[in-house]
Amino acid sequence: MLYVNPRLKDDDLYNIYRRDYFIRKNYSFKDYGYGNYDLTGSLRDKTFLRWYSEAEPYLPVRRGNALDIGCATGRFLNILLQKGWNVKGIELDEGMCSELRSKNFDVTGRPVEFFETTEKFDLITLFDVVEHIPRLNQSMAKIAEMLSVGGSALIVTPNVSSLQRKIFGRRWFQFKPREHISYFSPETIRLLADRNGFKIVFLTTSCGQYADLSFIHHRLQRYGFNAIALLLKKILHLPGLKNLSWYIPTGSMMVILQKK
Repeated sequence: MLYVNPRLKDDDLYNIYRRDYFIRKNYSFKDYGYGNYDLTGSLRDKTFLRWYSEAEPYLPVRRGNALDIGCATGRFLNILLQKGWNVKGIELDEGMCSELRSKNFDVTGRPVEFFETTEKFDLITLFDVVEHIPRLNQSMAKIAEMLSVGGSALIVTPNVSSLQRKIFGRRWFQFKPREHISYFSPETIRLLADRNGFKIVFLTTSCGQYADLSFIHHRLQRYGFNAIALLLKKILHLPGLKNLSWYIPTGSMMVILQKK
């Protein structure tokens, strides 16, 4: 198991997410959070739709109550609504919480381990979230408690055993030690699941996301390939390239858990 030590205290960690996590005016590659989360919103929607389509055949319940943990700006909440789910969300960013509530979404700002409800959920999703959680066993126990009979937890998280991580080593973009405090492999995610009374019904290490040339340019800069990034920048606005996107590997895995 690879994890950050020493790390921020829990309250300090939660404070990272409470203000301007998704829109940071002075964002830098060494900072935490996002410059503008919705700047690539259409790509995120395509990615979320693909993830849901890959997971759906393994979900015993495909309509019902869903909880999206770390729902950000609500893009996946909207997709779940379109698929016929009743949705709720957890999001620590206070601005996002307020904005989502103004759109009539039922969203709480409490961390999952402190979330209180008597409701049972048929689907709980954690997209790029579990690596942020400080109290893993407590949170997984809470998720198990909230799942209905036949319910599923759908997780996407960086895979520390991925080929991408091996290629880029310490420059792997998923290494963000302020906020990404746990790094899972298929073996350790299985241990976490087993320890908390889950079985894995689906696991793929080929999980990725949609990207366009602007996204690739951003990643090249992040990795330090400045010469290639500069060359790519010169062709970003050529006719016909602006709206092209590809599904590319990001060194992540998708896991579906159900209670034993």
